[in-house]
Amino acid sequence: MYRLARFDVTRRIARPGVRLAAQIAFGLLCSAMVLGLLIIVKQWVPLAGPFTFVFPAVVIATLYGHWPAGLVALATSIGATWLLILPGSSPISFEGSSAGSRALLAGFVGLVLLLLAETFRGTVARHAAARDREIERGAVLLRELEHRTRNNFALVASLLEFQRRQSSDPEVMRALDQAIGRIHIFADAYMQFDTTAPAGTQVDMKSYLLRLVERVAEALFDQRISIEADIAGLTLPSKKAVAIGLYVNEALTNCAKYAFPDDRSGTITLSLTGNKASWRLIVQDDGVGNSAQPGKRGRPGGLGGILFEALAAQAGARHEVTLPEVGRRLDLVSLG
Repeated sequence: MYRLARFDVTRRIARPGVRLAAQIAFGLLCSAMVLGLLIIVKQWVPLAGPFTFVFPAVVIATLYGHWPAGLVALATSIGATWLLILPGSSPISFEGSSAGSRALLAGFVGLVLLLLAETFRGTVARHAAARDREIERGAVLLRELEHRTRNNFALVASLLEFQRRQSSDPEVMRALDQAIGRIHIFADAYMQFDTTAPAGTQVDMKSYLLRLVERVAEALFDQRISIEADIAGLTLPSKKAVAIGLYVNEALTNCAKYAFPDDRSGTITLSLTGNKASWRLIVQDDGVGNSAQPGKRGRPGGLGGILFEALAAQAGARHEVTLPEVGRRLDLVSLG
């Protein structure tokens, strides 16, 4: 309905002379359609008031071709009706009126409709233009906000990295590494937001998680540990994406802390399969399994388990922990 209200046959025509010619042509087209309709109707029923068929042509021509098209449609429709339709018609309702008086009455009513239609068209056009300007202004403000937000993420991460370099306490350094990693997770998710999409903020999970894995691997793992990632190309809402990113970050951080002690080598596999409605995330390692600080690795009741459960709830999924023969496996399964 909005597109129909804004339709204009001369919208894309810039030259005034060509625009006027297009408006005249559109008015003539509306008159021709009315005349054709009258001729068809006349074959089946007697015409009690043939000039009434003029009014739809005037309204349509004015709404979609401006007032010049409406004026052309009014004049040509009345003239064609008077000359071609009235001579052979049986005007039941106007026996005491001449064709000229009826044409004048139709012209007056047509002018009134023309003015009303032009006023309506102009009002709709002004409101539509104001709406477009507001949308453009909002887009400019949103781009500025995005720019400032990215800068703020980078600034906070830089400050924490500077603080980390100033510290010699291993615990403090690990805590700062975790904080920096989590900030990068939010920043990377924000960078994936498609703010121009009708559906709003959606995140491309493949590029988002691959970048996350690259960051974590660079910060926490050396060449002894390899990470194999198989990420499906699907998009998810930002809230779920950030929760999944934090879940993966915690899982990989736990692997770095507990899965490969004493300079063990190993492999971590990360996979995301399914679609937007139903997906499964798996993080599995071939490390020492449940033998090293199990509560911190996601066991129910431990701090790690509580954190994983909270992130799973935010992602609209359930958290599962299994212990294969070698290593440990975490599953995050969407609830649909």
